[in-house]
Amino acid sequence: MYKRMTVLVAGMLAVLTTAHVSAEAFDTSKPEPNRHPGNPKPEWWLKSMEGVDDRIQWWEDARFGLFMHWGAYSVLGGGYDGHELKDAYAEHIARLLKIPKADYIEHAASKFRPEKFDAEKWVLRAKNTGMKFVAITAKHHDGFTIYHSKHSDFDVEDTAKWERDPLKELSDACKKHGLKFGVYYSHAQDWYEPGNTHNDWDFPGNPATLTFERSQKEGKKWWAYDTPEVQAHIDKAWDYYVNKSIPQVLELIEDYGVELIWFDTCHWMPPEFNFRTLQAVRELAPNTVVNARIQPGWGDYEGGPDSPNVFPYRKSYWECIQSTLHSWGYNKFDEDNRRPTDYLIQMLATVVSKDGTMMINVGPKGDGTWVENDVTSFAEIGEWMDVHSESIHGAGSAPLPVHNWGVATAKGNDIYLHVFNWPEGGKLLVGGLQTKVDKAVLMKGNKSLKAKQKDGILSLKIPSKPSDPYDSVIKLSFSSPPEGEFRRPLEADCVNRLHVYDTPLFSGKNMRTGTGKGSEAYMWSWVDPQGQITWKLRAVEAGTYKVHLLYDVSKTGTCGDNYKLTVGDKEFIGTVSREGSVDAQWIDAEVELMRMGERESRRSVMTGDYVGEITLEPGNYDLQLMAAGEIKHKELFMPRTVILEPR
Repeated sequence: MYKRMTVLVAGMLAVLTTAHVSAEAFDTSKPEPNRHPGNPKPEWWLKSMEGVDDRIQWWEDARFGLFMHWGAYSVLGGGYDGHELKDAYAEHIARLLKIPKADYIEHAASKFRPEKFDAEKWVLRAKNTGMKFVAITAKHHDGFTIYHSKHSDFDVEDTAKWERDPLKELSDACKKHGLKFGVYYSHAQDWYEPGNTHNDWDFPGNPATLTFERSQKEGKKWWAYDTPEVQAHIDKAWDYYVNKSIPQVLELIEDYGVELIWFDTCHWMPPEFNFRTLQAVRELAPNTVVNARIQPGWGDYEGGPDSPNVFPYRKSYWECIQSTLHSWGYNKFDEDNRRPTDYLIQMLATVVSKDGTMMINVGPKGDGTWVENDVTSFAEIGEWMDVHSESIHGAGSAPLPVHNWGVATAKGNDIYLHVFNWPEGGKLLVGGLQTKVDKAVLMKGNKSLKAKQKDGILSLKIPSKPSDPYDSVIKLSFSSPPEGEFRRPLEADCVNRLHVYDTPLFSGKNMRTGTGKGSEAYMWSWVDPQGQITWKLRAVEAGTYKVHLLYDVSKTGTCGDNYKLTVGDKEFIGTVSREGSVDAQWIDAEVELMRMGERESRRSVMTGDYVGEITLEPGNYDLQLMAAGEIKHKELFMPRTVILEPR
């Protein structure tokens, strides 16, 4: 039962005389179906985006925040009735195991009374780790709220009978210690509501669930089927939006002062419902940051998949979310999937190097404590941030390429070299820099380094051992804003991996980047015969290389078109095939580096070719990948990585 039915005020937005609406006043009239979402965008949205740069400035400057999945599911910790959710999302346990609501209340929701919860300790842990904001699941897909909601009795107050309000305590602690406060809110999924899209065990005959398999085959969403059952369910879904989803979003803004709302899984509901949710937020709180998953193309910034591995260059605001485990909620059976500290720090530096903001997620236990390994990781990250935070906060991309040793971030007149792979031989090469360096300092220990610049290469004399076990940072200072180009130095004594996301230089009608998760870290939709990818290289010394190309092909489609790879005046022609000619060791290495676990994604399988051998004299080269003639099949291929192996 909803605690309080929202007052029906259809058309209220049009007659409001104040700048904002309240949680009691939003347009509850059911929106018309939108078959062409966002074309054109409505005036209210266009006006709201005029202020996006000011609205999102704090988020962009922060670059680093804490994400937490915490709720009734945390009580179960990935286990229920003899089942152990290994390699699965523990926060989805109710759906995965089809737990009836009465049982879920008995074994999980009613027991969510986290007596050991200490909001100030959590917030200080985030602050000491170098994070600038916190976002936590106010309501996940199970529909249970970890705060005292006026619009549902499925919450910590009424169902768990707990007098404390964890969300209010977190909000207050964030304000006390200077962190921005945000919430995750599942606006489109709520499994125990009659208008849900997944639950057919409590709601037999749920048309949204029944049409799912059919919609996957036909490319239609459940609400697009014109049957009486579907139309009736659309009404139930809108009733959920009107009486619970939107009112709860607005009460989170009014009562908890949230400055960021992280929506999720918008694709399960008609887009016009999601537009109405965003409109209500914009009317009430124009300065609240909204993420991408309210509806693609409508939020303040782009988002990616859960825990991606690599990132393309983007021209817009964007975010990466990384969990310390595979699961996002607490899962006692998931420790084998733990992401180590070095991975998380290096991921953070890489995200910032491409102008992104990153949140690290943890799943606290049901009693309010953290998993000890998460506590340890955050302490280690905090120690690194104590020395190197200036290379993260307020920083962004540098005018330099990805290198074998790592990535670079920049701020003002400074560039920060994040060295993940410490070179042997006492010398670090930096390519692409076109401005004279005034000073080079190893940040940990504040050790000055000798620097030489010649022919587009900066050579730094470095100690034999790294200054930090995770990411040694070298600060380069300049008297004016540094300039450079994406020209990467080739090293003749080590393998040079050129991933397709390591260059911003690609073109082609409809060509797209993948999700960035290891199994889908490639370029796809290569249908344009004029498309190409370019890596700018600098051969520091003469060398001979074996050239390997890794790519994916569709599991079901046909292939066989020709591609061309050029380096300088040398040209190689290859034919796309499933068998490939590349040595399996290179595929195995890619699988490991991308943390894939297997060679196949949902739609493709990885293969590759040994392309040939090339000798390069010192100088600049462009390595280009393109089609060799007409593309006769659905797409050319899905390229991943070019490998230049010293012979």
